Parts: sequence; structure tokens; C-alpha cells
Amino acid sequence: MARLRNLVPDEAALSELFDTFADQSKELIAQLHIAVEKNDAPELRRLAHKLLGASANLGANPMSQICKQLDEKGRTQTLEGATEQLSELEQELARIELFLSSMPALNKSTLENTIKSSTDRFRFIV
Repeated sequence: MARLRNLVPDEAALSELFDTFADQSKELIAQLHIAVEKNDAPELRRLAHKLLGASANLGANPMSQICKQLDEKGRTQTLEGATEQLSELEQELARIELFLSSMPALNKSTLENTIKSSTDRFRFIV
């Protein structure tokens, strides 16, 4: 988090970064659902890989792991279980959004403590 704060020291800009991540993640997840419905493995892989990168860059590790699994499903063209993984992905995004919704009101030490207490579900490692 410290490295991310150095890159984006302004609290409002940091909040905007996370809002953009959440909005784009929702759109990508919607597109992932369409790819699964159409049994479009290459599109599933492309979209999952895109979301994998974004979530990994913010340290949302469980989210990036699910994306990695979806990416692999697309690569191997085996979409069995993808719908369930998309549900897991939506749950992870909801957890991240819940955490981020409290961010603007947090000071740095409170934010770091909150992050440490949230490590069971995701971490922001930058």
C-alpha cells in the first residue's frame, strides 16, 4: 500500500483509482458471463487475463487467482465450472468494494490495520 500511496499520494485520486477498478471489473465480469454463455473460450481467456492483471496490480490476490483459473479454462477450452467461478469472482469483488467503500474516511494507520485484518480474503500488496 505504501508504494501505491507514493504513486498516488492524493487520497481523492487513490479513491478514484479504486472506483475505476471496481467499475471496470463489473463490466469485465459481465462480459465474462457472456463469453461463458456463448462457450467462447478465447474470449473468456482474453477477458480473464485482463482482469487478472488489474486485480494482481492492486494486490487482490483471491480475485486474481480466480481470474487465473478462468484464464486457464479459456486456454484449455474447458469451460466446465466457469459459471461457479464467476460467482466466486463476483463475491470477491463485492468484498473488495465493501472494504474500499470505507477508504476515504480512513487515515493511513487505520487503513493499514484494516488491510492487515482483511488478509483472509484479499491483500493489497504493492
